[in-house]
Amino acid sequence: MIVPGLRGFFPRFAEVGEVPCLPALETLLARGERGQGGSSIAGAAFALFGVDADPVATAALCHAADVGNADVSRVLLHAHPVHLVPDRDRLLALDFHAQSLSTEEATAFVEAFNRYFGENGLELLAPHPERWYLAVEQVPRACFHPLADVLGRNIDHFLPEGDQASYWRALLNEVQMLFHGLPVNTEREARGLWPVNGLWLSGPGRLPLVHGGRIGRLLAEPSSPPFVEKAGWEGEVYALFSGLLRCARVTGPDRLWLELDPGRAVLDGDFVAWCQALRRFDERLGSLLGESLILYDAAGQTWHWRPAMRWRIWRRPQRIVPAAR
Repeated sequence: MIVPGLRGFFPRFAEVGEVPCLPALETLLARGERGQGGSSIAGAAFALFGVDADPVATAALCHAADVGNADVSRVLLHAHPVHLVPDRDRLLALDFHAQSLSTEEATAFVEAFNRYFGENGLELLAPHPERWYLAVEQVPRACFHPLADVLGRNIDHFLPEGDQASYWRALLNEVQMLFHGLPVNTEREARGLWPVNGLWLSGPGRLPLVHGGRIGRLLAEPSSPPFVEKAGWEGEVYALFSGLLRCARVTGPDRLWLELDPGRAVLDGDFVAWCQALRRFDERLGSLLGESLILYDAAGQTWHWRPAMRWRIWRRPQRIVPAAR
């Protein structure tokens, strides 16, 4: 089980109240065996699937899920469409999980980008209306922050760093100017929708070798659409795991449950939604405490659970407190 946002992150929440009683989760956290592992979603994913590569390189795997095949030759980056909002002396980045993009709109942005930057060896790809990728000739000599780090925050603290930082920062500025005047943005604004006025780059690399590890299949709610149809941050996470399964040479017997609603609430800075998400998760978790489980919070902590651990009554469950980060 991977549950990003499990312990909140206090700085994300403008207001924090009392966390509701979560009997199943509180029992697991108190009586399970705590360990280290998976400091990010990608880190946990690469460990579970036996990927011997830097967990930064996620774009090629997500692209494999979106297009249905694995291209081992191309260097790809996530090129997330974002809405940049001035806020006093800073610029904030928002994604489009609440304001979807159409295929036609994505095509208009892609065509404009490729006309302008094509001669520079750059190609923008949009196999999904809200999951875009940038194909480049060489792996960038720069470090990029994932979109989840920057949503709703001052982008100045998360701009590319490293030997080629100036090139990539300049590219992001040029994209802002290019997208600003596009008719497709004018049409979106006329309908009361956010314009796409920037890209956020992350996850560079070629397709890594995926051995398979322990995971055989993903679990989802029965009413959920296929993983790759999901949008926003959640869609990217599902695309990553779908790409890992697609590229795995072998798969193991274990099932993987992704619980992303708490993480989405953290990204939105919504404490009430976070509490509601944890309550729903706790209700489902209660029926699984008769099985062996490993819980990842995707922030560096794991909890191993076996049914007999419920009798560790000297470990008293305690209310969850949002963590500072």
